[in-house]
Amino acid sequence: MARDISKRELLRYTALLGAAGISWPCGASFFDSIRSDSGYSTPENLLSLIRDYDEMGWHRTGSEGDVKTHVWLKKKIHNLGFEPEENTFSFRRVTGFTAALDIAGETIQGLPLFDTLGAPSGTQTGSLGLMNSGQDFIVLKAPPYYGLPGGQALLDLRAENACKGIIAITDAAGLGLKPGLTPVNADAYKKPFGPPVILVSSEQAANLLKAAAEQQPVAFKHDIKRQPGKSSNIIAEVPGRDPGLKPFVVMTPMTGWWHCASERGSGLALWLRLLAAVAKTRPDRTFLFAATAGHELGHMGLAHLLQTRIAQPDSVYAWLHLGACFCGKNTFTQLQASSPELAETAASIMQSEGLIPNKSTTSPHDVVGEVKDVIPRGGKYLSISGFDPWFHNQRDRIDQSIDVPRVAAMSRVVEAWLSALLA
Repeated sequence: MARDISKRELLRYTALLGAAGISWPCGASFFDSIRSDSGYSTPENLLSLIRDYDEMGWHRTGSEGDVKTHVWLKKKIHNLGFEPEENTFSFRRVTGFTAALDIAGETIQGLPLFDTLGAPSGTQTGSLGLMNSGQDFIVLKAPPYYGLPGGQALLDLRAENACKGIIAITDAAGLGLKPGLTPVNADAYKKPFGPPVILVSSEQAANLLKAAAEQQPVAFKHDIKRQPGKSSNIIAEVPGRDPGLKPFVVMTPMTGWWHCASERGSGLALWLRLLAAVAKTRPDRTFLFAATAGHELGHMGLAHLLQTRIAQPDSVYAWLHLGACFCGKNTFTQLQASSPELAETAASIMQSEGLIPNKSTTSPHDVVGEVKDVIPRGGKYLSISGFDPWFHNQRDRIDQSIDVPRVAAMSRVVEAWLSALLA
């Protein structure tokens, strides 16, 4: 059954914002537009969008799944009455790799970290060891994000560049993450550093740690093939009535390692919902909706967008960033805002839907995700990001990771956030 925004809810949000001295700049017409049949006005519609995205396969930048996403998203934008824009960039794309360990007659397959300098040859041999052992190949546990506990140890080991190679067991079970191969992003893709790194599933932890403690011999097979490639940010522009006003940017990443239903799909679904709503109004200022590629490769797509489409500093009125996993089951969310007042208003809106952010920050040094890259450009901002048990996991699929009631609640939250930012 369709879930519309009721008059009672509108009054509740108005009271929340009013308490913070904020009125609805879009007026009730903003919510009336959401109630209309935009194709994205119900939880069922939103779940259908997430499922579409999930079923396209792996969403690595420049991959077949990435291309499918572009086609799908452009069609959705076109159906809303806008001409989608492709903001295309070139890069050296990983098109093939070898990442395997031969230990005691057994082969363990993995995934290479994409932003290392690589091995001098396809196969190296030597002895395994734990941290500070002085052996050729160091084994350690590492989370799928450098900011989580254990991430700094991997960064430091890479920076030291004192071993022949690193074997990183992707494990953050202590934070509630599910077992599996959960890669850390290649943040230094354009400036690779350190020895080659092979990422392996946490399911191999016991055997690998035992072999490292015994300093067993290993054949470390590592090779990465790269070819010229392209990807694109997908943009939809809703023209404002006053061209003299700075634009409002709504952004969400659309690439990642695997299917990324929770990590990326929920953000794209709510991004489309907001676009459909704003498209039915006559906003005073221009809205720029940007779905960016290259998230897992150091936010490469956003960097290109900022260079080519939003090049001037202090040229954006406000940024709304829909980050990772905020609709996932048992998710940990971080609310990020440009001022304490905006953070308080945003948190109050979440609480009105029974949602409480696990962390809230107004410090530019604590923010995560793409919003960190736009803060130097000026303008106020509001962002939601986080991680759930399926973060960077190959099994991040809609039926596994998505919290259905949370999708509906967060869709109402981001609508209210948009109006709060417009004030």
